[in-house]
Amino acid sequence: AEARKHTEALLKMAEADTHAHHDSVMVESVQRMKASKRDPELSPFLFLIQPYRGECYWWDCSDLYRRMLFISVLPLISDQPQLRAAFGCVISLFFILLHNEVKPFVKNGTNTFAELANY
Repeated sequence: AEARKHTEALLKMAEADTHAHHDSVMVESVQRMKASKRDPELSPFLFLIQPYRGECYWWDCSDLYRRMLFISVLPLISDQPQLRAAFGCVISLFFILLHNEVKPFVKNGTNTFAELANY
C-alpha cells in the first residue's frame, strides 16, 4: 500500500511537471511568434502563422493530417465504396467538430468559411 501511494505521488509529480513544461513551451512559442513580426530571419515564415490565433499555431499541421487521412489512409480502408464513404464522413465530422470547438483563425469569417469547406 505504501509503495502504491509513493508511485501515485511520483505519477502526479511527473504529470504536473509535464503540464508545466508544456505551458512554458507554449508561452515561449507565442512570444517567438509575436517577435517574428520584427525578426527578419523569421519574417519569411510569417504567412504560416499569421492567420491563426496565437495558441492555434499548430492548426496548419492538423489540416495537413486531415488531408493525408483522406488521400492516403481512406483508400486503404476497404474495397467497398460504401464503407469508405462512411469512414470519410466520420473523419470529416470529427474535423468539423474540432474546428468548431477550436476556431483557430483570427477572423470569424475565415472560421466560418473553413468550417463550410470541410463539408
